[in-house]
Amino acid sequence: MERKRYSKRYCKYTEAKISFIDYKDLDMLKHTLSERYKIMPRRLTGNSKKWQERVEV
Repeated sequence: MERKRYSKRYCKYTEAKISFIDYKDLDMLKHTLSERYKIMPRRLTGNSKKWQERVEV
């Protein structure tokens, strides 16, 4: 069975030059959260390690 390949994605937080992530702002977190509001992994969202850790906290 062949593995699914993901396209290279870029961190939207780095491109937008955001300095702080507010957990109340769902519009900004929309691409990071799943339908059930769980945090999606980096390989799907394209977040850098730095921003993925900030989203988790």
